[in-house]
Amino acid sequence: MHGKSISIMLISIGVLSLTPIQSRKIPGIIKKINKGLSPKSEQLWDILPSIADNSADITNLKSCQTRWTINCDTGVWQQGGRDYAGQMCSNWYGWTTGDPKGSITTTFNGIGRAQLDFGNCFTYNTVEATLDGTVIATAPANTPSMKVEFDFHIGSILKITENGILQFNSLDILQCNQEIGNFGNW
Repeated sequence: MHGKSISIMLISIGVLSLTPIQSRKIPGIIKKINKGLSPKSEQLWDILPSIADNSADITNLKSCQTRWTINCDTGVWQQGGRDYAGQMCSNWYGWTTGDPKGSITTTFNGIGRAQLDFGNCFTYNTVEATLDGTVIATAPANTPSMKVEFDFHIGSILKITENGILQFNSLDILQCNQEIGNFGNW
C-alpha cells in the first residue's frame, strides 16, 4: 500500500510539472503575433485577465532574474488600449494615465550581463530604463526598439518607466555567473 501511494504521488508531481504556467505563455504568443498569426491563437484571451490584474509575467523568467512587476493601468491587455495604440505599438506595451507614471520592474538574483530591448511607441515624450536608480537608456518619441547592454548584481533592480507608451520587446540574459536559489536568503 505504501508503494502505491508513492507511485501516485510521483505521477501527480510529474503531471503538475508538465502543466503550463499561464504567464509563461506570453512570449510564445508575442512571437506568433509578430509572425502575423491571429491574436486569438494560443488562448490569448484566456491569459489577458492575468495581465490586467498585474499577476502575469511579461517574459519568461531567465536565469538570474525574478518576476516582473507591472505598474501600468492601460495597455495591450485591454481592448481600449489596443484600439488606441495597436497601430503604433507591438509586442507588450502599456502606460498609466496621469501620475505616477506607468512602469515595469524586475529584480535580478544573480551576477551577470543582460541586453534590454525596449522603446517608446508614442508620438512624443520618452521612456526611460534605469538600473538601481541610474538611467541606462532613454527612448525618444517614435522609437519602438532601443537596445542597451548592462551588468547586474544580486538585488539589482531594472525599471522601465513611461512618459509616453512603454514598449517591452525583450530582456536577454547574456551571462549569469552566479545565482541564488532563494532570493530572500541572500
